[in-house]
Amino acid sequence: MRDDVSIRSSASKTSSKGTKAAGGGVAAQDALLKRGISSLNIQDGGSDSSGRGNNASETGEQVVVFLISAKVSGMTVQVTPGEANKGLFISLKEPSLGAGEEYQITHPIAQVNGILKGTFYGTIGDKITVTCRGGKPGKPKLKAIIEYRDESWLGKPKFALDGIVFNYNPDKPEEDEWSKIKHVPSDRVVANIEGSWRKQIKYRRKGEKEWILLIDLAHLGMTPRSVRPLSEQEERESRRLWDPVTAHMVTKNWSEATKQKQSIEQRQRDIAIELKQKGIEYVPSFPFLRDVHKPAYFEEDISSGKPVLSEQGRKAVEAELERARREVG
Repeated sequence: MRDDVSIRSSASKTSSKGTKAAGGGVAAQDALLKRGISSLNIQDGGSDSSGRGNNASETGEQVVVFLISAKVSGMTVQVTPGEANKGLFISLKEPSLGAGEEYQITHPIAQVNGILKGTFYGTIGDKITVTCRGGKPGKPKLKAIIEYRDESWLGKPKFALDGIVFNYNPDKPEEDEWSKIKHVPSDRVVANIEGSWRKQIKYRRKGEKEWILLIDLAHLGMTPRSVRPLSEQEERESRRLWDPVTAHMVTKNWSEATKQKQSIEQRQRDIAIELKQKGIEYVPSFPFLRDVHKPAYFEEDISSGKPVLSEQGRKAVEAELERARREVG
């Protein structure tokens, strides 16, 4: 079995330099929480969230962030991919059109806006790039850049985007530096994209006047989520591990959610220290601390950004596929 669709975010390292978590003491945190503002993963000064709790920030220790990083930027809270997170990889196989091609899709930034007015809403920021590699020799390679427009602090959100599709030469490193629409020479552009990522997105080929509907998101239905019951998940799987926090957030019991989060993080640190002292190498299914824990579902080396399933990982995927078949059938 081949892992054709790679959904994996590698670790990125950030260092806190003695900054205290936003909210300071318990009283200040409670004041924020009563206003509906959680200080669970926010640090002063816009520094990256360690995800390790207040103690990690105050001691200034170096921390390792898997999957995502969070920070405050201006009047928004941003959730960004880690520095080593290289996005999604989709490989096409026979008899698909474009067999042999691989598409790398980077992640945008998720944002929480509306802090100034106290009416929070989620949006997408920054950009994504879609890069085509491989395929038939001599065939022109295409790349797309989609930029999400910044929302106004005071006006109504528009959820607007702009983009281009252009030819590029993968053998020229300087062309790989074209990371914004304005970087790309106009004679390389083959199509333009515009619209709203909440409504309609259209495209227009270069030299043509008519815009053509690419996708109407208003007509797309949500795919029902299907996950294993908590009772069937391993003790340290993310959904089960963080269930005490999630349960209190659903009921808007922010103070208790904060306490449960800090308790879980402290338990993680205690386990890491104990294992180091005993010289034990622990191999969980989902690592939390890279210097102690090693992944079991994926091979250890994820420096390429593409996950490689281990034997245990393959068995887990097969088990999930079988469970899904039973639900459908």
